[in-house]
Amino acid sequence: MFDKIDAQPQFFRHGDYKTAVNTYTESEATPEQLEATTSMLTSIFDGTIDNIAADRDLTRDQVLALLNAAPFSSAAAVDGGLADKIGYLEEARDYAAELAGDEDAVFQSISDYSPKRNYGKPVIALIEGQGTIIPGEGGGDGVFNPAANIGGEAYAAALDDALEDDKVKAVLLRISSGGGSATASDQVMAAVKRVQDAGKPVVVSMGQYAASGGYYIAAPADHIVAMPQTITGSIGIFGGKVALEETFANVGYNIQGVRIGGDFAGAYSADEPFTEAQAEGYAREMTRQYEIFLGVVSEGRVWTGEQALERGLVDELGGFETALAATKRLAEMDADAEVSLQRFPRPKSREELFNELLSGGAQAGSDLESLSLLLSQPEVKAMLRARDAMVSDADRTMKANLPVVR
Repeated sequence: MFDKIDAQPQFFRHGDYKTAVNTYTESEATPEQLEATTSMLTSIFDGTIDNIAADRDLTRDQVLALLNAAPFSSAAAVDGGLADKIGYLEEARDYAAELAGDEDAVFQSISDYSPKRNYGKPVIALIEGQGTIIPGEGGGDGVFNPAANIGGEAYAAALDDALEDDKVKAVLLRISSGGGSATASDQVMAAVKRVQDAGKPVVVSMGQYAASGGYYIAAPADHIVAMPQTITGSIGIFGGKVALEETFANVGYNIQGVRIGGDFAGAYSADEPFTEAQAEGYAREMTRQYEIFLGVVSEGRVWTGEQALERGLVDELGGFETALAATKRLAEMDADAEVSLQRFPRPKSREELFNELLSGGAQAGSDLESLSLLLSQPEVKAMLRARDAMVSDADRTMKANLPVVR
């Protein structure tokens, strides 16, 4: 596509397995990309087979045979041990009550469920972050904005708040991110170290992803817990831009830039390619940041949780409860001690979010509606995707090329 519109993708990277940029620079997968993706998918597949076998009381060979014979009817799935019963929602509810040992068990919506409050108990700060790591406050907590990201400034501020709260004995970070801005990742990593320097242990619980910048944040933690199929690692860095000078010329659009300063002035402009001096300077800065990255994590591949455990990138396999147990242990609490998990920062209530929205008056609502309609247009979506590929400032990117697993 770039060739057809005479656009020039100009990207620099460190690490042969740093393949996220291949989307813009290669016409097909590189050997390293195929190797890494095959390795990850094989690990995920093997873990899935083992989990199914354990949960359904089957052998690994039986599960493989069942998968090779799929798909099944409901009756065949029960016969093969993949399901227990055939029925509708009502039968499932009755079966759940039966397993609970109480036919009169009350079913409660998860939205109405409230765990008990452990007031007066030792406090563990829970700081959650998912999505791309970006500079600034981030977003994703609006009424009509479900998209999530990790704002470097907001995440670091939450860590500092936990540091300053005398009631907080330890910090538990829940991270699910494929990475993003190198600057924002470094900002959060520095905040993690400040918490540790204050004598409060930091434990990381990895979600679906903790790769590239997401792993950079986690690397200094006192203890790292990954799920067996967490995708982690991807130690590398890339950055660059798509130069559109010839593309603009093809449609009669001309930009004549005026630059004051040294050779690097205008390097991030999309209207012309890097000069030789600009390319050398950019590559130099990439090398410097890559060496910093290596000093923090000292590895060079993307791994699943099980593979990362074998290589020392994580300390333990498990989910949130495993990470919570490790946090108690490092905070010198009894394993069965009751604690108060407190989110930092405090989540905004729906009322607060609506008040923020409505504070702009009727015009704000009209603008939101118009913006939503505009952003839904395919042409705008395509333009935004292309714009994301360009570098608009001096920031570099720590972002992993993550496979889509369904």
